[in-house]
Amino acid sequence: MTQRRRDEERLRQSSVVFHTTAEAIVIADARRRIVAVNAAYTRITGHDETQVLGLDPDAVLGTGHGDDFYAALVAPSSTGYWQGEVLCQRASGDSFPAWESISAVRNDNGTVTHFVAAFSDFSAIHQAEEKLNHLAHHDALTGLPNRLLFDDRFERAIEQARRAQQRCILLFLDLDSFKGVNDTLGHGVGDELLRAVSVRLREALRRSDTLARLGGDEFVVLTGSAQPEDASHLAMKLLGALRDPFDLGGEQIRITGSIGIAVFPDHGTDRNVLMRAADIAMYSAKSQGRNRYQFFTADMSERTQERMQMEQGLRRAIDNDALEVHYQPQLRLSDAHVIGVEALVRWPHPELGMISPARFIPVAEESGIIETLGMWVLRRACHDIVGLPDNDGRQMRLAVNVSVRQFMREDFVAHVLEVLTETGFPAESLELEITESTLQVIEQSAGILDALKRLGISISIDDFGTGYSSLSVLRGLPIDRIKIDRSFIIDLTENEDARAMIEAMLALGRSLRMTTIAEGIELSEQAELLLRLGCSEGQGYLFARPMSAGQLRQSLRRPPEDI
Repeated sequence: MTQRRRDEERLRQSSVVFHTTAEAIVIADARRRIVAVNAAYTRITGHDETQVLGLDPDAVLGTGHGDDFYAALVAPSSTGYWQGEVLCQRASGDSFPAWESISAVRNDNGTVTHFVAAFSDFSAIHQAEEKLNHLAHHDALTGLPNRLLFDDRFERAIEQARRAQQRCILLFLDLDSFKGVNDTLGHGVGDELLRAVSVRLREALRRSDTLARLGGDEFVVLTGSAQPEDASHLAMKLLGALRDPFDLGGEQIRITGSIGIAVFPDHGTDRNVLMRAADIAMYSAKSQGRNRYQFFTADMSERTQERMQMEQGLRRAIDNDALEVHYQPQLRLSDAHVIGVEALVRWPHPELGMISPARFIPVAEESGIIETLGMWVLRRACHDIVGLPDNDGRQMRLAVNVSVRQFMREDFVAHVLEVLTETGFPAESLELEITESTLQVIEQSAGILDALKRLGISISIDDFGTGYSSLSVLRGLPIDRIKIDRSFIIDLTENEDARAMIEAMLALGRSLRMTTIAEGIELSEQAELLLRLGCSEGQGYLFARPMSAGQLRQSLRRPPEDI
């Protein structure tokens, strides 16, 4: 009786497991006819037990196991057990992947009496694997192939072109001024723009072409069996796709692209060489005005090498304090008294001599060094000028140029305050110069200007008259001074139109209660006319060239009229 109760308890436990387990279980007799299935089998396959009793389980599920499979399963040399992935079919006709295990059940005499199969629906796992595989090979933001998948396709395209003795063309596209969009409108809008750009580029390509995003605002296009003239046509088509403005979040955004083109085997037979060639050609297109395409040429590599050397050299110069800051005096036109100076960075290269800012500033902006460079100049200039009196005996006013990228940093105001605290330079004597073209940027970040004004720092607009200025923006921002660009001063005394423009800018300054300063004054006639027209301050070679801090101190010991 005790043994029978134990057997009954085991049977009860087995029954509970059979009916409640999450795995589908099907039991077939020795002739492979279903004798029982559990609830999980019905849930997973949609087949009710009454519908499948007496049927071949493999015929119902469509797993494809045949006589040979079962003969091998029950062979004397076999363990009587098999497991693996199979493709099953539901009652609805839909297929699904499953992980199945099949066991042959023998009696005490070793005769096969039943087959027990258990399987789990692997659909979710397969979907997860497919998703992971897609994420590993595609850009999460745009859904385009990423560098990993593109490199694989590029290798295959090169090999195919090599066997067929055909060309393979690579186009490297970089968006122009995309960093400005991120800095001004935020990364959310920047991401939306990248998605919209990817859609337009895809629509401009053939199905056989491959478009990929390498990262940031860099896209590449791979096309095979094409001639160079076809590449030109495709490049124009891609640039044309970007021509219309993008409407994102109520903002009308216009953006252009620069494209570099490399051709296999003309410009290289290796994927990495061709990618580098297209990248170099793209930078050449940018340097020639942007919104254009350029084929790679051998001399581009030399220019790129020079640019890289300049970038690395500039980084080392900043780290080693090998740059210099020169100062150009700013005078009150009425009495020629020096009331301020503008800080101008100079690079005395040990081998190349004095490198013009016109050469290294663009490199600094493109490479992102401009932020570090700007803070270095601010710190050095405050250190040099602190305690230096102007001709009126007050602390010399110091004007320092600030780039858009530097200005838009979240910690910019904190960095400026740190420099002022470190050097002891009074905030009320510091003037930060921003370019006119950044006014629209600053309109979206007026809080930065307000924070600077609360510190007592002045703000001036450099190169005024050369960019786009909204009067509503000018009126609403705390601007203290506008600097008239030298291009209006050159022919001031000879050109009535130039004079009329100066008069208009001076009138605008007065109406907005801003002081004006003119730069690039080289003739006494220009200074006299500007004074008569109402311009209060000026700077230029007529008064003094940029000079070192030591030379500045010496010049200030002389009478104002001798400076």
